[in-house]
Amino acid sequence: MWIRGYLPALVVAVALALSSACGAQQAQHESKTKPVSVTGDFGQLPKLDFSAPLDLTKSEHSTVIHGDGGPVQNGESVVVNLTMVNGRTGELALSTYDEGHHPMATTPNSEALFPVVQQALQGAHGGDRLLIEATSEDAFGAAGAPQYGVDAGDPMVMVVDVMGVPPSEILPQAVGREEPPSRQWPTVELAGSIPQRLQFTTKRPRPRQAQVKVLIEGEGPKIKVGNIVALHYLKQRWGAKSPDETTWSNPAQSYIFDSAGGLQDWQKAILGAAQGSRVLVRVPIESGASPGKGGRHLVYLVDVLGVG
Repeated sequence: MWIRGYLPALVVAVALALSSACGAQQAQHESKTKPVSVTGDFGQLPKLDFSAPLDLTKSEHSTVIHGDGGPVQNGESVVVNLTMVNGRTGELALSTYDEGHHPMATTPNSEALFPVVQQALQGAHGGDRLLIEATSEDAFGAAGAPQYGVDAGDPMVMVVDVMGVPPSEILPQAVGREEPPSRQWPTVELAGSIPQRLQFTTKRPRPRQAQVKVLIEGEGPKIKVGNIVALHYLKQRWGAKSPDETTWSNPAQSYIFDSAGGLQDWQKAILGAAQGSRVLVRVPIESGASPGKGGRHLVYLVDVLGVG
């Protein structure tokens, strides 16, 4: 998170990848002080052009790309990509689009954020690209951030891409086109419409990586890194009579897909799954799953109910 006077290493909050509201458009913004142009597609490193040094007397923010996602709400999670450019030199200070970094999960009114970033997020929506021109006082102030080439008194130009917000619609159950079953996969035992357990009729497979079987193909937005996803899942060891875990006794849970590198194998496997889908994921122990007793492979049944 961007912290006044201090910029720590970027870390993953919890798992969830990209947004239903990502736009592939470009936009340009003209500052009231000096022209600042922002080009590039949403969800990619933006390019900022301006005549350095900027002489800012007050901080300003505007929306340069308007997304069609749900609203950002105080107290609720939001996933963002942040890019910071030194307003004195015009040089890139740091971006979550840099190699080794990733989208950040936070809340719009988090005290860890610069107040000017908090203000810009008020009223924003998923898919928005926000431009912030911040005076030194509203950025790193007298301390600066010398490790990123930011001296005391440097103004900053920031671009915030709102990658994910809580889903605006959460389906009661998976809905879509049913796919034909396969003998190589377990069947789902239901009580009414609620999955209870998986039934295994074939020998244990030996996959070297996670494998996916779509049972119901949804038609909603697809999961990408940066999304907040509402889902149900059931986890069961191959050949076991009952599941180790199930979420169907509670409301759908939300997961933040904010870093492909920080997701569990079954979560990586459902990147690209559409809202409304029901999928089976077969995970070998060798790829990171916990072995448990009585089986070397785990199977997850996942209903994708909301993508924000």
